[in-house]
Amino acid sequence: MMLEHLRTETRALHEALERRGPMARLLAPDLTLAEYGALLARLHGLYAPLEDRLARHADALPVPLAPRAPHLRADLAALGLAAHAADAPPEASEGVPPAEPRALPDVPDAAAALGVLYVLEGAALGGQVIARHVRRTLALTPAHGLAFFTGDADGTGARWVRFRDALAASPADPDAVAASARATFSAFHTRL
Repeated sequence: MMLEHLRTETRALHEALERRGPMARLLAPDLTLAEYGALLARLHGLYAPLEDRLARHADALPVPLAPRAPHLRADLAALGLAAHAADAPPEASEGVPPAEPRALPDVPDAAAALGVLYVLEGAALGGQVIARHVRRTLALTPAHGLAFFTGDADGTGARWVRFRDALAASPADPDAVAASARATFSAFHTRL
């Protein structure tokens, strides 16, 4: 089964991402608005180009692409962060001059697109937990700084089910999809 193969192939990268650095801080009881804003900026630097690459394969995607980069831009604007900060690498938010752009996975075909989408759709599902915590901790709302993690709210689970079912029926090579998913998780590790 494709989904179990992807879970197995990406488990270590996924767990490491949740346990370290800014992603782990998202669920901390003492999360600050500054930390949250810096993470949104870093996420924008990933989502905007990844979604652009996915859009080239929109016809091959098992679910319509639901771009989330616009939500990130709206959240950054609501928090008063400059647009250029959204494209800066992590070091820029720490006072270090920007480094060279981080490598992102190539998305040359439908199998690679499925791997990227697996990571992004899974992140949207996890974003529901993060949204509840950030709402309580920072008193943000979807209209003010929490649109990205809120996403489709109640529709997120149904979207994941549609994606999961389409993934199971996909004729794509599971190893190619997994390689793309691993490359996407690696880009998140590098960027965040």
